[in-house]
Amino acid sequence: MRMGDIGLDASRALIVHMLKCGVTKFHTSFEYECYDLFCSALTQACKETKTDQSTLKHIVKLASPHFDETHVSQADIISHVERYKDDLQVDTLHCIQWMARIDLSKEDERLEVLDRDQDKLADIFKQLKSSRDIEQVGCFPYTVGFAQKAIKTGLFDCMVDYLNPLETNALDYMKDLQTADMSFMALRPFNAGKCFDEGYTIAKLLEYVKQSAPLSGAVMGTGSFDHFNEMRLLFEQ
Repeated sequence: MRMGDIGLDASRALIVHMLKCGVTKFHTSFEYECYDLFCSALTQACKETKTDQSTLKHIVKLASPHFDETHVSQADIISHVERYKDDLQVDTLHCIQWMARIDLSKEDERLEVLDRDQDKLADIFKQLKSSRDIEQVGCFPYTVGFAQKAIKTGLFDCMVDYLNPLETNALDYMKDLQTADMSFMALRPFNAGKCFDEGYTIAKLLEYVKQSAPLSGAVMGTGSFDHFNEMRLLFEQ
């Protein structure tokens, strides 16, 4: 959501409307500038609508290794999960969107993470699922090569990646995804509005992602009632 552009009161009102329309899943990251604002607006909206905040589902970004790091950190992953749970006031996160950032120009080092730390990641994910801290683990790959290798590890429940007519890298590993019987969560199907500048409509863009992937969901940002209402109606069709 573009909450940094609209402020706390407008964000709370928009989330109130979303909750009343049946929205139960949100995507966020503590790296977003508007993260604290979102958490406050969400809590206020839940109180206003008498929504049990602990029942909401959250997809959250989680990077380990981060930039300038080389290894997976169990302590960091668990700490980040606990922070999200506390901030979002839930006992269980629906999905963590795991990333190996490092230096994106050093693809060999990123791929090495999956070789060297695969067992460590498996243990961490198993522990978090067993304790019901998380339900699913998704992978945001950055590159096609990393996605293909990640799919083969069997570590992940889904892939979480950009997909729209202007960002199509995910199509290159879609057959691998389907062979592994994994789902796909589409990020920014509007490409931050750039697709609208190219003449695409919301309807065309949502149809594109639905037809292109074994879709489990689409993460769509909005900052207005009208935009949200149009997205909701079209996505439900």
